Formats: sequence, C-alpha cells, structure tokens
Amino acid sequence: MAFYKGGIWFKKIEKIAQSVGRFRDQLKYVSADGSTDVRITYKAYTITKNDILPAAFELSNYFFLPALGNYNKGTLNQVGSGCYYWSSGACSDNGVTAYMLCTTPDVHVTISYRWGGYPAVPFE
Repeated sequence: MAFYKGGIWFKKIEKIAQSVGRFRDQLKYVSADGSTDVRITYKAYTITKNDILPAAFELSNYFFLPALGNYNKGTLNQVGSGCYYWSSGACSDNGVTAYMLCTTPDVHVTISYRWGGYPAVPFE
C-alpha cells in the first residue's frame, strides 16, 4: 500500500489471496494473521504504509481509496489527508461498534462506534 496525493493504493484481495495460496472467500472473514475469525474475536492491526507507488504495469493489481476524510459532530474533517472507511465485517461486541479502516498516519484496522461518519464502499 502506498499513500499518494489524497488517497492510498491497496493490493486487490484476489492478488493477496493468490500470493498466500488461498481463495478470496477464505480471506473475507479472517484477520491479517490468516487465522483469527474477526466475526467472533476482535483483532486490530496497524501497518506502516510506504510511499512507493505501484509501477504502471502493476496498477491492475491495485485499487485506489480516496482520502474522503470523516464526518463527526456536524464537521467534515481531514478531506484529502485521511482515509476512513467502514468494513463490511461485524465486530464481536454488543453491536455498538464495527470494524473500520483509517490511514492516519499509518494504516489501522480497528473498531469505531457506529455513529462515526465514514463512507461504506465495496473494496476490490
């Protein structure tokens, strides 16, 4: 993943699955360790992002998430500098939080209260 001019490039899930010898659906509900089912066990991750962009011939293996920021208490924040997105994965708590991805300054997969104003878009 690489942060670049208002967003971040991520490798597509099918390419990650290929590189670890699994099918895409096998990665859908597991954490980055490849074994923790995040629907029943909470697990957060932080990954240091780099600023190395994918080469032009590799771009079809990546997708771009724009830094749309977040909406909190009536204010739009960090547009152009912060990527905040809801995950489709439910958290194992009492239903008041959900998994989310944020990039400030590193890439974090963690939980947030569901009242947070983040976009929910399908990732590739």
